[in-house]
Amino acid sequence: MTHHSLRSSLACILPVILALVMTGCVNIQTGAETEEQLTQSSELRGRDFRVTWVNRFTGMTPVEKGQMYNDLIDSVSSVYLRYGFNIVGEWQKGNAGRGQLIPDAEMQKVVEASVRTQKPMFQSYEDALEYAYRQLDESGTYSASDMEIFKRHLDELYRIYSVVFYPSGTVDDYEMALRDLESNQRSLSQSVVEMLDRYR
Repeated sequence: MTHHSLRSSLACILPVILALVMTGCVNIQTGAETEEQLTQSSELRGRDFRVTWVNRFTGMTPVEKGQMYNDLIDSVSSVYLRYGFNIVGEWQKGNAGRGQLIPDAEMQKVVEASVRTQKPMFQSYEDALEYAYRQLDESGTYSASDMEIFKRHLDELYRIYSVVFYPSGTVDDYEMALRDLESNQRSLSQSVVEMLDRYR
């Protein structure tokens, strides 16, 4: 399998636009738009998401805000990890088709090309979560140790982003890293839930 055919395969099966909806699910939409159109669409969706999400967040109680913050991290983490496992499958197919291991540097280029237009939406998630974290801290509701739990969960999302979108090592290394991240994310999410239960 050539680099071009591998990239074409990825383009067919991986999301073009990630639209996070308020239920905590993700709608994946695909289309034949140009890269510029896709980027503009991602920017518009990102702006709409930030406004809608922040407005909803503002009207919540401190515990509801904590839950909403946790739910968004869970949803975005799930999207990123699902994308990563799709990359694992395509990487494995590429290795088999080529008859030799595809280097991580090549996969990084493939991934970068496939998500370039989605980055404005990714940034909107980060903006919303950074805003939420500040609001949770400034509310004075949560202790320093509890704020650290919130922070660790957000930091894990950033780590997931870094690992997923910048493949490193072999495909086996990459898959193992994803599975470790998936496990860690679930554990951190549960820690937030248990912490919030003390405030209910």
